[in-house]
Amino acid sequence: MFTAQLSHFADTGFFRSISLKNKDALQDTLRLLTLWFKYGAHENISHAMATGFSTVEVDTWLDVIPQACPTLCGVVVSYLP
Repeated sequence: MFTAQLSHFADTGFFRSISLKNKDALQDTLRLLTLWFKYGAHENISHAMATGFSTVEVDTWLDVIPQACPTLCGVVVSYLP
C-alpha cells in the first residue's frame, strides 16, 4: 500500500509537469501511464488520475497514442522520433 501512496504523489507531480509543457512532457506522460497501468486499481490512484486528466490539455495525449497502443496490446515497440 505504501507504493500506491507514493504513486499518488508521483501522479500529481507528473500531471503538474505535463500541464506546464516542459521539454520532457512526452516522457512524463509515458511514465504517468505506466503508473496508471500498474497501480490504477487503487482508489487513491484512480482518483488522482481522474482529477489530473482535467488539468492537462487534450492535445497532450496525441503524442502518446503511438506508444500507448502497443503497450495496451502487450507489444514492445521502440519509438523512433
